[in-house]
Amino acid sequence: MEHLDSMKGRSLDPPLPLGRAVMHVISAVAFGCRFSIEDENFHRLIGATDDIIAFGNSFYYYRKSSRSWILC
Repeated sequence: MEHLDSMKGRSLDPPLPLGRAVMHVISAVAFGCRFSIEDENFHRLIGATDDIIAFGNSFYYYRKSSRSWILC
């Protein structure tokens, strides 16, 4: 709610605050603690998760995984 209040009528990109809210829930379940929104470790965790997801969706990943499947 604080993020929405801080926008004061300006346009909003909803995936960013929603993604952070989901990451808060995931980190609370996985690590047993909640991170502050300003916490640098939390921002690095989000960045690392984004990188892992981007790699999983990349062409290189599919090419590599399909090649290893063909060689088996």
